[in-house]
Amino acid sequence: MQRLRQFIDESSASSLVIAAFLGTITVMSLLVALVGGGLLGWWILTAESAAAPATAVPSAAATRVPIGLPTMQAFVQQTMVAMDAANLIALPATATPAPVQPTSTAVAVTSVPPPTPGDPTANILSLLLSDPQFSTLVQAVQSAGMADTLGTGGPFTLFAPTNAAFEQLPEGTLEALLQNPDALAELLSYHLVPQRLEQSAFATTPALRTVLGPALALRVTGTSATVNGAAVAASSPATGNGLVHPIDMVLQTPDIGTLVDLLAVDARFTKFYSWLERAELISLLQGEGPFTVFAPVNEGFLALPAGTTDFLLLDANTMRAVLLYHVVGGKLMQADLTPQQLLTLAGPQIKITGSADAPLYGPANVTGTALVASNGVVHGLDTVLLPPAP
Repeated sequence: MQRLRQFIDESSASSLVIAAFLGTITVMSLLVALVGGGLLGWWILTAESAAAPATAVPSAAATRVPIGLPTMQAFVQQTMVAMDAANLIALPATATPAPVQPTSTAVAVTSVPPPTPGDPTANILSLLLSDPQFSTLVQAVQSAGMADTLGTGGPFTLFAPTNAAFEQLPEGTLEALLQNPDALAELLSYHLVPQRLEQSAFATTPALRTVLGPALALRVTGTSATVNGAAVAASSPATGNGLVHPIDMVLQTPDIGTLVDLLAVDARFTKFYSWLERAELISLLQGEGPFTVFAPVNEGFLALPAGTTDFLLLDANTMRAVLLYHVVGGKLMQADLTPQQLLTLAGPQIKITGSADAPLYGPANVTGTALVASNGVVHGLDTVLLPPAP
């Protein structure tokens, strides 16, 4: 008892629990073994009796499996199972490590989708870029600084010479044009009409004013059409800012008039032209130049402060100064209208804050496409510029 007390005192609470559990398992295993052994023995005797013939007399020397043997084997097996179960509960469970996957040395390849091509019908420029028959024309457009015009301006109708049309030019002509952006811009502007015109309307439109100024002559015979004698092929798909009609010949520009000639026949600038006459500036703009004229459209004069028009009409010198504030020395095409200060013929500078269609000095904006003359270029403005006070 004393040794038992000493054992109890020295044992931890967990050891007592485990020992009690093992004892319980052992007793239960013994009972199961005894009952199982008895049942097994009864089953063996029943099976032998059923298998023997009815007339057979059992031999006294017949050998039977002792009932105690399977009972003892079951007891031992049950005891071992109980001990294993006790060990699993008494010891902390150790997680079986997950199998280690072999490290792959292959480099992961990410599939990158190809870039989505641009919509060829988004604008005239994108259509030209998508059609191989216009590759020479695209080169010319880029060299002339007109890519932005065909990409964002409009609406336009472009009579587009094909590669075969450019090949008909005299030897060296195309190369010389590519080295002269101004001359090339004039040539291409003669192929560009500032409106959308379907081929179905050719028959009722005998003449078309071009961006350059001079008009194109349209002729329709049966199902065929010509422009200045060049055959017009079936139209390309319509784009967001206009139409492209392929032609089989590069159109030659006629003799171009002066700035005054262009302003005199353009209905958008009748007010501006009448003021030039009143201020006696016609002879100046007929001169050699070159000049760049920022010409207000008729609607631009309506935005002047109240009383300004009446005052200027009564003061020729002030009117002259206002008009000269719209004229710059040199020939500035649309591609040249980058942020800069430009000295006007009136003296003060005007400030260009962006490219074409961007604000100029004050609230004015460039509108439409430039008109090219023999002695300069005209850019439309949506309002009248007033010079700063001296």
